[in-house]
Amino acid sequence: MDPIRLKMHPWLAQAKRVPLLALLGDDALEALLDQPGIQVRRYAPGALIHLAEDPCRGIEAIVSGQVTIEHSDEQGRFEVITDVGAGDLIGGQVVFSRQPVYPMTLLAASETILIALERALLVRLLQENESFLMAFLRLMSDNASRLSDKIRQTLRRSIRENLVGLISQEIRRQGTNAILLPLSKKALAERWGVQRTSISRELQKMSQEGLLTVSGACLTWLGPDVSAGQRPGPRPAARPRTQVGSASPE
Repeated sequence: MDPIRLKMHPWLAQAKRVPLLALLGDDALEALLDQPGIQVRRYAPGALIHLAEDPCRGIEAIVSGQVTIEHSDEQGRFEVITDVGAGDLIGGQVVFSRQPVYPMTLLAASETILIALERALLVRLLQENESFLMAFLRLMSDNASRLSDKIRQTLRRSIRENLVGLISQEIRRQGTNAILLPLSKKALAERWGVQRTSISRELQKMSQEGLLTVSGACLTWLGPDVSAGQRPGPRPAARPRTQVGSASPE
C-alpha cells in the first residue's frame, strides 16, 4: 500500500504546470522544492527581472504570467524582441556558456511567477535523470529554432510589414497610439537589411495614405486597429478618412 500523503508542498501544483519539472514526478518534484538551490519568485507587471549583462546563475521556469525580452542600444532606445510564457525557461541558452550573462533585458509583462534553479542543482538533475536531460535539450533546441524563425520572418517581410509590426508592438507596450519609436531609422535599416531612405519613403507613403503621422521619433497611428497584429493595406485615395473620438501559491 502506498503511504498516505498528509500534506502536499504548497508549490507542487504550480510547479507541475511547467512540463520540464512535471517530468520529475510528484515525489521527486516535491523533494526538489525543498532544496536550498531553488526559489519561487513573484513579479508584478512591469517589474524588472534581469538587466542585460546581469550574470546568469541558473535557469528560471515560468509557472504563470508572461516575460518580455527587450534589446536596448547605447542611446537607451529599446525594442521588444519576443515574449515567453508559462512553461518556458529563462537562461537555459546561456547558463553553461563561458560568459553566462543575460544578453537582453527581461521584464514581467504581467503578474509572473518563476521557479529558479541554481546551476549546480540543474547540473545534478541533468546528470541523474535522462528524461529530464533530453527534455531540457529539446526545449533549448526549440527555443533556438523559434528565434531563427523570427529572424527569417523579419528578413522576408516587406518594409511596411516590418513597420506595422513594430508599431503594433509599441502600441501594446506603450498603451497609446502616439508612440515613441524605440530605434532610429538608421538602426531599423541595419536591423532589417534595407536602406534608411527606403524606410523614410515608406513612412511618407503611409502618411500620405492617412495611416500615420510622424515627427522625428514620435509617431501617431491613425489607421485601423493593429494592437492585435493585423496588417492594414493602403487606404483608397478617394475615400475620405473619418476620425472617431473618443509569493503565496494560488
